[in-house]
Amino acid sequence: MSFAEAASIPGNFLTAYYALHHLAEISAGDRVLIHAAAGGTGMAAVQIAQNAGAEVFATASPPKWETLRQMGVQHVMNSRTVEFADQIMESTQGKGVNIVLNSLTSGEFISKSLSVLSPQGKFVELAVRDIWDPEQMKQNKSEIALVRAESKLQDIMKLELSIHELFTFPTIQELAQHLSERSKIETAPHESNSTVNPVREAAPTVSDCLVPLQTEGDRLPFFCVHPFAGVVFPYVELALILGHNQPFYGLQSLGLNPGQMPQTSIGDMAAAYIAAIKTVQPRGPYRMGGWSMGSPIALEMAWQLQQEGETVDRLVLIDTPVTATAIADLPFIFGQFLPDIWPYVAGYVRLQLQPDHSTIATPDHRPKFPALLATWMNRLSSLIGSSLHLAAVCQANTQALWHYTPSYYDGQITLLRTDNRSLDKLLKEPTWGWQQFSSQAVQVHLLPGSHMTLLRSPHVQQLAFTLQTCLQQPQ
Repeated sequence: MSFAEAASIPGNFLTAYYALHHLAEISAGDRVLIHAAAGGTGMAAVQIAQNAGAEVFATASPPKWETLRQMGVQHVMNSRTVEFADQIMESTQGKGVNIVLNSLTSGEFISKSLSVLSPQGKFVELAVRDIWDPEQMKQNKSEIALVRAESKLQDIMKLELSIHELFTFPTIQELAQHLSERSKIETAPHESNSTVNPVREAAPTVSDCLVPLQTEGDRLPFFCVHPFAGVVFPYVELALILGHNQPFYGLQSLGLNPGQMPQTSIGDMAAAYIAAIKTVQPRGPYRMGGWSMGSPIALEMAWQLQQEGETVDRLVLIDTPVTATAIADLPFIFGQFLPDIWPYVAGYVRLQLQPDHSTIATPDHRPKFPALLATWMNRLSSLIGSSLHLAAVCQANTQALWHYTPSYYDGQITLLRTDNRSLDKLLKEPTWGWQQFSSQAVQVHLLPGSHMTLLRSPHVQQLAFTLQTCLQQPQ
């Protein structure tokens, strides 16, 4: 080895160490995708990731695979094709990886690498050409950008910012103007007989339910009702894949924002959500649906709209049986729901508690302990506050679902469901019980994946294709 070659080794290790430890904050148990892993920086990254206790997924050209296997890498894939994405999702049972250390930028490599990145995962770019700009990253992983924006604004500006506001005012200019107008309203003189001006919480409005995930296009909007947790983040990737010609609105639970009380009746939820969608589309025909708990709420909305004399063009229920108790047994909760939902929870916790070293470091790069402690405490407080709102919504949704009996819908139901043989055996018919509440034959479409992976890559692509086909078919 020449002196020049030897001198490059520390540079490779320093690059990999900085990328994985300082930027990606790697930890034991993480799953890491390292592209071009047989190169100098790639091999350094493999060793650093292994030393951190992470599980390594590596790409390289086939002649170099044996070298990586001798280093102890179990998951070795081809760096010349994009087949690695499907292989990773299959190996991880749809969970994907927590970190992508990228150096491949041609063709579909970036989009495929992002498709295997788990919620709140970290994408570190090492390439210097053909890299994506922030807008391209936002379009492909906007849920990550939104959560980071919400956390950051709450830290800096000491204000509460709802997901509805982030989607409604997507640019800095629009958001700044909105916050300015909101500030004027909140600080306006308050008429009161008391000598103390009380702190006023924002009054909930029907628009708080409606989250515009994709507003472009001339087709009829599709309104998609939240699952059990009340949030609409699971629908972001689906809305993006459907494209710019299909308007897509999520309906989130009331009670997620401060000053709101969660609703405990599906009938009341449906009425509030109907009022919300009418702010966008005053008259029918309407197209709506929902995943998980969103299915019975969407059915109730369709029934109420029919009672008002409105037309419902499409009612699409996604992977939900008619009985709440069918999926609420202990084997499902501990065997499927908790393991699959944990990456979302863990990622959000890590995001909230991550300190911002750029704002609390001294000139000699040593963090100021009081500022560091204050930042952590603020984020912990924010996390607890968000968790309390979420817990209240989940409790209210449980109560609403448990006491709900579906109404008879005079129209056609489309059921997009996974091939769940346990539910087929339990419910004994392919429509999972929905046929008894519809005047027409229920259309059933089988999809790959499970209930908790259906809305994530790679299965969400097939879901989007099937949903788009259903929406384009004449009624």
